[in-house]
Amino acid sequence: MVASCITGDDTGLVKRVGLSQGQELHRWGVQAAGVGVCRLSWGAGDDEGVCGAGMQTGAVRFWDTGADADSATYSATCEYTVPADSTPAAIVGLRAVGTRVVACDANACVRVWQWAAPIVGGGAADAPQLNFQAGKRAAAAAVADDGARLAAGGREADLTVWDLERGEAALSKRCPAGHAPSSDAVPPQGASSGSWQSGTPRVSE
Repeated sequence: MVASCITGDDTGLVKRVGLSQGQELHRWGVQAAGVGVCRLSWGAGDDEGVCGAGMQTGAVRFWDTGADADSATYSATCEYTVPADSTPAAIVGLRAVGTRVVACDANACVRVWQWAAPIVGGGAADAPQLNFQAGKRAAAAAVADDGARLAAGGREADLTVWDLERGEAALSKRCPAGHAPSSDAVPPQGASSGSWQSGTPRVSE
């Protein structure tokens, strides 16, 4: 079995790439300008046979990328739709965890859907179960392992942890003006990625 990884590119493609020589093994998606992949996530339960992508346009899609998905004609997908009146913005945080899919875009709009597995020919998840505004802008967001909280931070050097059951802020941290952040719970200026470590949100450049 060839050691490989999943990656996304700036044309909207998700690819499985061999680690030894960097060769492309498989690809999913439709290539187009302006629809680049911003964030990736495994399927619910960290299922590595399913991979999801959050796009520049705000779209979220999951593909079956398992052993059976090696044919150019195989197209098991699921699209997680956003309200028609929403403003498109790049996805800055995405995770499928438990029975839900959570995404946060650059406009700090957080959406939570019920997990729906990809199906051949293409499927669509139900409308979001939860849809709320987590501030004015977000440069990075990360979902906790239990799927109950999301940490979102922006270029104002603050970080807010949101309760995904109620759509309410549970914790907020701000870096004082003129001081560099000194806590893992406070993102640096220009934060662009995030993760949870031992129950604590961590956002980094």
